[in-house]
Amino acid sequence: VLLIAVMMSTCAISGTFAKYVTSGDASDSARVAKWGVEVTGVGDYFADAYNTDDALYAGAQSVITSGATDDSLVAPGTSKNGVTTIKITGVPEVAARVSVIGDVEIGDKWEDQNGDFYCPIIITIKDNDGTVKATIDGKTYGNANDFEIAVETYINNFSADYAPNVDLGAEANSAISISWEWPYYISDDYDLKDTHLGDEAADGNPATISISVDCTVTQID
Repeated sequence: VLLIAVMMSTCAISGTFAKYVTSGDASDSARVAKWGVEVTGVGDYFADAYNTDDALYAGAQSVITSGATDDSLVAPGTSKNGVTTIKITGVPEVAARVSVIGDVEIGDKWEDQNGDFYCPIIITIKDNDGTVKATIDGKTYGNANDFEIAVETYINNFSADYAPNVDLGAEANSAISISWEWPYYISDDYDLKDTHLGDEAADGNPATISISVDCTVTQID
């Protein structure tokens, strides 16, 4: 029996086992897509002092706050030009959505001596190459809410979508510049209205204005 088992094993080993074999190889690699987007915000829309425009005035500044907390001020003849609020840079390799939301608050004290809404602030909105997108004159509005909505709408219009590999810093809508002024007007009527606002401030009822801009850049799926 043992001899027969050895002989059968020997025959099996000496034989050839074969099957069809085909092989192939596939490989790939990837890296993370570039983002590299930066958003810079500057919110110094107003100031606590303003330089004079009168060459005959001996002082350097014609408007200076007297408050202990360095309150920012607006007054007839004051302005602040080209205040950059949002600047975006980067060349992402993905589609990007720039969402801009403006928030403007006009206090309820902007009234003339007759109790009618009167806000002499003119707000100008430009893109990053200096092109004026809108000039919104507060005097042309009948109430604070309409003035607020007008300014916010123009700010929000800077929202946009961009394809991959677009240089956001070079796009016209990728930066916003907001400036304002309270002009001097040669008019007895405007003198009375402006003076009323100043007297109300002296009596502890100052009109107020605030501007803020929020910008978010998000990858588009």
